[in-house]
Amino acid sequence: MNLTAELASRGFAFTLGALLFLIVTISLMRTVIVPRPLRSLYTDAVMWIIITVVRTIALTRRTYTARDAALA
Repeated sequence: MNLTAELASRGFAFTLGALLFLIVTISLMRTVIVPRPLRSLYTDAVMWIIITVVRTIALTRRTYTARDAALA
């Protein structure tokens, strides 16, 4: 592998990781530390993904009992 390509990929990975760390840290501070409720894009995105997956799993069941069992 070319040294320039390796350095570029490591730099990109570091930048992406630092950005993700910063986003999560800000989200944590806004959610936990600030005394009033603030919206966090990261938290909203994670919640949306979880709710969508759970609803999709529940909708594959036909009866209420089966849906309840899947969600439990």
